Amino acid sequence: MTAFRVLFVDDEERVLSGLRRMLEPHRNEISCHFVTTGAEALECLERECFDAIVSDMQMPGMDGATLLKIAQARHPGVVRLVLSAHTELEATMRSVSVSHQFLTKPCRPQHLLETIRRTYALQKLMENEALAATVGEISSLPSLPRIYNELTQELAKRDYSVDSVSRIVEQDIGMVAQVLHLVNSAYFGMPRRITSMREAIGYIGVETINNLTLSIELFQSFDGADDSGYSIDREQEHNFLVAKLAKRIAPGSVSKDDAYLAGMLHDVGRLILATKYPKQYGEVTADVAAGGAGRREHEMLLFGATHAQVGAYLLGLWNLPYVIVEAVAYHEDPSQGLASDFGLTHAVWIADVLANGETGDAFPESGLAMLDELGVRDRLADWMKIRDELMETSEQNV
Repeated sequence: MTAFRVLFVDDEERVLSGLRRMLEPHRNEISCHFVTTGAEALECLERECFDAIVSDMQMPGMDGATLLKIAQARHPGVVRLVLSAHTELEATMRSVSVSHQFLTKPCRPQHLLETIRRTYALQKLMENEALAATVGEISSLPSLPRIYNELTQELAKRDYSVDSVSRIVEQDIGMVAQVLHLVNSAYFGMPRRITSMREAIGYIGVETINNLTLSIELFQSFDGADDSGYSIDREQEHNFLVAKLAKRIAPGSVSKDDAYLAGMLHDVGRLILATKYPKQYGEVTADVAAGGAGRREHEMLLFGATHAQVGAYLLGLWNLPYVIVEAVAYHEDPSQGLASDFGLTHAVWIADVLANGETGDAFPESGLAMLDELGVRDRLADWMKIRDELMETSEQNV
């Protein structure tokens, strides 16, 4: 197995020595290079190929945020991590738009190893290096203009609250992903991964959300991608239905927040592809509409990856909970995942199929066979009724 190549940057030699000792037993798995300045790091990136860069934030000369911003522009395929003891809000927020994850010092050896291993596993999910680089440079996802405007208007009020802001944010795929990216960074020191929008915004603070929206454009309005054939309004409506349906379908062992968010984010890869490759994605959309090759087959042909893989890759880079990443990765075919019992991935898959089907006959034969294996086929009629109720309620609210 080829070792995962990681570049560590810190101006303190003792920190680098500690990292060197920590990772030495894993040298066959992780190949490490250590430098003390941002300038040295950039030289290394130009000279050699690295899979990830792990940088301190406050360093003399070039600080970590500046270094990672340059790395983002020149080497977008390199995963960018922050490892820092400096957790001042302003400095940390500067790192949000240029890093994939934020780790705090002192960092437990096992946690650092798990982060590096998870990053390596994600890279294997995305074999197309050019596409991985494109996804890797993403720092925010566009939002539905209507919801973006609603949020900015709400934040302009004096009486906004966690409830009012979270109700708006949870309706938008880009906002949901960005808030989860932020709250699950080590800066906030959560003892567990957060998937509830209300809880996430409560921890972050509405004032912080407001400041970030103004200062680093935490949220951005979708400006359209005419060539892609992608309708963000239509997609958001579909995502919202899948989210609410998955929440109702998921078994009791699955968190309702996890089910909602996995459903909301299941097609985030489509948003990425339509935004970054509008013309090519337009070909996919047109071919599928004309009854040509299936969406997955066409995506693999054009991009070397499906929208499910693309979405899961970004969410994994952003350190979202693994159950969410897994559900997004395998929502089109749960048999490709590791879960064999009825769980979150299956709930999102069922919700997606039902949300896409105009009639109860929309379920494919292979899907019915999987429902038989899971022992839940007898619930299909009830789930269809729930779908119809949700769709009727949605139409009444238009």
